[in-house]
Amino acid sequence: MLQQKFNKALLTKLDEQQQYIDNSIKKRDEHLLNQIKNMQQARIENNASVESKGFFAKLFKMKRGD
Repeated sequence: MLQQKFNKALLTKLDEQQQYIDNSIKKRDEHLLNQIKNMQQARIENNASVESKGFFAKLFKMKRGD
């Protein structure tokens, strides 16, 4: 009887730990995906600003602090 209680408590604890691990991994993955999306958006915006520059600015790669 005591062994059964111990086993049940142990299984409960293991389930709690697994849920914590799963939640932690899910949060980490969501954070990483958000960071990747932000980087892609920044790259798209940067490419759009480069494309909007004039011919001579591209030719001479003028640096004005934009």
